[in-house]
Order: sequence, then structure tokens, then C-alpha cells
Amino acid sequence: MFPRKMIHTNRSRIGNRIRTTASLSSFATTKCDDTTGKPPRAVVLVLGFGGAQPRHVAKYAQLYTAKGCSAVWGTASNYDTFFNHKGLDVFAKDAVQQVTKLLREDNDAPAQSLKEKTPIVIHILSNGGAFVVRSINHMLDARDRTRDEMNDNLELFANRLKMGCQIFDSAPCYLDMNSSFNVIKHLIPTSLVGIPAAILFTLLSGIPYVVSMMTGNPTPGEIFWTDLLEATSCNRQGFIYTEKDDIANSKKIEEFISERKKRGANVRVKYFEESTHVQHLRLHGQEYSNFVETLLTDMEEGNKEGKKWK
Repeated sequence: MFPRKMIHTNRSRIGNRIRTTASLSSFATTKCDDTTGKPPRAVVLVLGFGGAQPRHVAKYAQLYTAKGCSAVWGTASNYDTFFNHKGLDVFAKDAVQQVTKLLREDNDAPAQSLKEKTPIVIHILSNGGAFVVRSINHMLDARDRTRDEMNDNLELFANRLKMGCQIFDSAPCYLDMNSSFNVIKHLIPTSLVGIPAAILFTLLSGIPYVVSMMTGNPTPGEIFWTDLLEATSCNRQGFIYTEKDDIANSKKIEEFISERKKRGANVRVKYFEESTHVQHLRLHGQEYSNFVETLLTDMEEGNKEGKKWK
């Protein structure tokens, strides 16, 4: 995770000053200070893929700050992602708190209309990010209208996410035996250790699936998939994927996209022929950046004029 101390770095990037801080939170903040005094185009929550190091996720935060956005970024631990759902919920709660804190620091004037306020964008990297989004969605669905700090944060987050968008990179990954094996193989690249670990994890994770099938209940993978399909927290979504991904099955992603469209979501898609799992930014940097810019511009125009994405 991130160091348990404050880190301050200042450097120039495309005419803007970038300030990065990390504290006791599991998240770092990369804030773009616009010298014109305008609020950022969006506050972006970047959720890292399983096993991602801070430097991996920071590249995505820098992509957004270069485009005039502020970013909150971090990665849930592998233990929380795979085994400790309560820990994942704590991480998701921290994400909401850090994003809403940044929104308040940007201090939208109370007199501004809803469409002029800073939206939230969530950039989701593989299922390491998708699991966190699922936890956030559950919190948003369960929020009440009582006046306390967390419910105020959830209300603010929900309203600004409605104005924003979600970008799925190499996600969501359909949970099956093949993806389970390959994700551990990628996390532990040394074959001597990684392959036995992947086999063991696949066998252990398969037990709940067998129990579900024997009892006639949905499998954990089906529940996860349905939760994301039925989510109503954000109606604008972008998907970045490739057929050559051995973790995120491209056919399942295409089925997911089709179903989201049927449910009224406004969707844009970027497909890379020559790429691999969560390597699209590294291998196709300019195309990736252009696609993100298209999503941000569409979001802004949609908020101004009530347009839907084509």
C-alpha cells in the first residue's frame, strides 16, 4: 500500500502545478491547481488492479491531472480483494471519504447550479477496481437521509457520480475457474511458485461454486456479475478491453456491454486488437488518452445540454 507518512512533491506538467500527498489513508491525492481559479473538470477515483504498485496506478492519476482533473488513487490489498470482504468495505468507505473531501476542498460555490458542479469519474482497473465499485454501489444503495457525516458524504458522492462516468479497463472480469487460475499466475510470475499457487487458489475458490450449484443458488461469480449489471449509480460508462486478455474474457465483456445498453446505460467502447490485461495505457498511450478525453468531453457536454452519448 502507501507509505504511512506525508509525501509532498511538486513538479510542472502541461502548465499546471501537481501536488501529490499520501497520508494515513490508503489513498493518495493528486491535485491539479488551475491558475485560472476554475474547479477541476472532474474528481477522478482511480482504483488499481490486484497487485498493482503505487507507481502503476499513479500513471492513470497523472493522465487525468494533465487533462485538468484532480485524482484520488489507490489499490485494495490482495487479502481484502480475495478473502476479506469487510476489509474491502472499509477501503471503499475510505474512497468515498477521500473523494468527497477533495470535492469540498475544491469548494463549489453554493450558488452554482447542479450541472456546473464538479462530477466524479471512477476509473476501474480489472476486478481489483470492480470489487471496490461493487462495495461503493452497495453503500450508495443502503444510504439513508439522516444527517451525519458519512451519509452526507454518500449523498454528495451519489449526486456527483450521476453527473460523471465510470471507465472499465480490462473489467469486469467474469469469475470462473479460468480467470481464477490466470489472475494468481499473473500475481506470482515465478512459475515454480505461481502455478502451484494458482492451482490451489482455483480449487479452493471452486468450493463455493460447487456448493452453489448443488443447492441451486447463484454462484459468487453470478452474484458479482448481476450486481454490476443492475447497478444504477452511474449511467455513463466506457469500456476498454482486448480479445487477447487471458483474465477478462472479451466475449463476457461484450455481453455485459450489450446488457448495460439494454438497461439504458450510455456506453462508449475502445477495443484494442494488440494488447493484454491492464496494459492498454502502456502499449497504446495516445489512443488511450484520446479515448479518455472523448469520455470527459462527452460528459461535460452532456451535463450542459442533457445529451446522451451515441
